[in-house]
Parts: sequence; structure tokens; C-alpha cells
Amino acid sequence: MNMPLPIATSTLASSLLVALLLGPGETRLKESDHKALGKLVGSYFTAQSEEKGIFEAGQKVIDQIASIEKRLKGESLLASVADWEQVFRLATDDRLKETLKKRGEVSSHQLEGVTFAYCVPKKAPKGALPLVLIACDAGEAPAAHLDAHWNDPALREGAILMAIDLGKDTQSWGMFGSPTTPGGTFQLMTALRIIQGQFAVDHNRRFLAGAGKGFAAVEITATCLPYLFAGVIGIGDVLASDLASFENFRTLPSLFLKGGDGAKAIEGKLTELGYSNAKLEPEGAAAQAWAWIGATQRNAYPDHITYVPKDDRAGSAPWLSLVGFQVAEQPRIEARADKATNTITIDAQKISSLVVFLNDELVDLEKPVKFVINGAAHERKVERNPVDMLQSQFRVGDWGRVFTAFVTPDVPPNPAK
Repeated sequence: MNMPLPIATSTLASSLLVALLLGPGETRLKESDHKALGKLVGSYFTAQSEEKGIFEAGQKVIDQIASIEKRLKGESLLASVADWEQVFRLATDDRLKETLKKRGEVSSHQLEGVTFAYCVPKKAPKGALPLVLIACDAGEAPAAHLDAHWNDPALREGAILMAIDLGKDTQSWGMFGSPTTPGGTFQLMTALRIIQGQFAVDHNRRFLAGAGKGFAAVEITATCLPYLFAGVIGIGDVLASDLASFENFRTLPSLFLKGGDGAKAIEGKLTELGYSNAKLEPEGAAAQAWAWIGATQRNAYPDHITYVPKDDRAGSAPWLSLVGFQVAEQPRIEARADKATNTITIDAQKISSLVVFLNDELVDLEKPVKFVINGAAHERKVERNPVDMLQSQFRVGDWGRVFTAFVTPDVPPNPAK
């Protein structure tokens, strides 16, 4: 039987010293350290998948952390979130299947019930590439869509493109879906899993795009899973299914190419909400999209979250997991992380419990963290835990979002409701 891994112990440096040595998003390790840790983490992931040797593989990761921390004179390696993003990226890249072989041209396929066309650079730049995951308009073939709308040479040489045929039932495109009733979100997420298993995708530069009626699938997917993507692109005559859904776009910039009144209505709603993160390009095409993609990256650890669940199965926000809610009761979350005061403030409506995921980008885990939940305040020390970090990465597989600790605070009744 596999036993829980021991938590690595080390003498932690003072928070002042850590702040001086490491700024937000900076790495402190050498590339060789990233590679060595990445190999060990990859072995741990394999052990988890095969359900054997988990303890031994995990212990090797823990031992390597301790060795590096000794060289760092006791500083906590888990405080360096940017280093772990690189480690998990390498571990993920080492596990790619690479069974889709064609490069430099559009290639059509059908896998796991998804009909799609993809294109990757013939001579890919080093490292992970941005991904544009596209929901085609009704009646469009994926390959023809890529040739018509995504043919800019610079874009083709710098990004992975994947266009999806959502099928003939356009009424289902704006639904979350399931294996038995595959709506727009289910199909897009299946496609995302397929392409990420084949090529090195930059998890902080994954973009959703929707053409015409295909935008309905993008809207529901981005609304339910906003933490996964760097931004949203609308092409042509797009129309919002529900303008209220765009409350969840606080951290999701949007670009609309050759859009009409529907795109203007979405841009107006985002401006009304105070987000002002939408851009209209009435005559724009692939070149403008590529320029926008180059300037846009996911905010993996935002300091302000607005999240209104739209499906009972969609209870995750950038650093929160919502438990015990029903969409029919109109649940809602407003959450803020203030590193200057080391405070997490959450207003939760119609939500019975929460999981708060933390790291040293959001707060300083050297110090006690203050939690203010529905007006009730308490302070506690939150310990970084390498085991939780490893297991979370294995389950979620998003190397662009690394959390080293989590808490499940009490959620008192909201006095405003």
C-alpha cells in the first residue's frame, strides 16, 4: 500500500530575505536544476498513472528539493513559483505522445469523437507555443476555416492552430455538455486535451476563438472555465448567448475581428462592468490576431476574481474551488488577494464551502495570512506542502498555475443575503 509522502522540512529564510532575492515571476534555479527536477517529477507522474512505486518516486522529488534548499542556504524552494512552473512544464513536455506527425501544413483528423484540423510550425521555435483553439461556424470545414482565417505566415510559424467541427446540432453548441450529450464545452475541452497531449503548448497562452455561431461554444467554455485561458477571440458575426455571462471575463481579454453589432454589444457590456479589456478590429484578420496574441498572456494568479457559476459542474476560479452550490440559487464569488497586507478577502453568496489555493505570488507564506470570509476575519499560518503541490499538478496538469498550499476556511452566512 502506498503511504503519504513525508513533508520536506527545511529552515526557512526570513520573509525580507526572500523578498529581496526573488521578485514576482522570477526564477532562481539554473536550467539544469529545472531539468533534473522535471525528470524526477515525470517519474512521479508515471508512478501515479501506473499506481505503483508512488512513494519511492515521490520521495526522490522530496530529497531533491531538500538538496537544492541546502544549496540555497535554507530558502524555501516552494516559495519560487516561477521555478516550479518551469519544472512542471518540462515534466509535461517529456510525456508528449507526438503521434500527430505533420508539420507546416493543415492536417485533418478525427479522434475521440472530435473532428478537427490542426497546423503546427514546420520549424517550431524552441519551447512551448501558444495555442489557438477554434470553434468553426456552422457549415465550415475545419481545414477550410484555417486556410481562410488563419493563414498569416508569422502566425503559422509561431503558434499551434486547432479548428473544431462542433457537429450539426447548433443548439447544443452553447451548452456545457457531457460524454453522452457532447455540448460545446465538452468538445472543446476534449480537443484541448488531445492537442496538449501531442505538442508542447504554452499553458499561459491558450486562446479560445469562435467564428459566427461557433462563438456560442467559446462563450460557455470561457464563462465556466475562465482560469484556463489567456483570452477569447470572436470572428465575424458573433452574438452573445447571455451578456450576464461576461461577468466572468474580468481576467479574460477579448478580441473581435470583423464583428458587427453582436461584438459591439459584448464590448459594451465589458466596459459597463469596468473591465475594459475588449478590442474591436472591424477590418482585422490573422495578422492583427497574431499581434494581439503576442501581447496577451494569462493572468494565472489575479488579485481580483469575479465568478458566477453557470453550471453545477463548473466550480473553479483562478485560485478558488467552490463546493456546495447550485446554479439555480445564483451563487457568486468576489475574491481579492492583497499581498501588501497578506489578506485574502472573499464575499461568497449561496456557497457552503470553499477551497483556497495559495502560493507566494498571491501572499507571503512566510507570514500568517489573514482571511476575511463574508466579513468574518481570522488569521492563520499556512504551510507550503510539496506533496499537495505534486498531487495537484498530477490531477490538473496545468503547469502555468502552481499552488503550494491550500486551506478550507469556514464560510459563514453572508450578512448581505
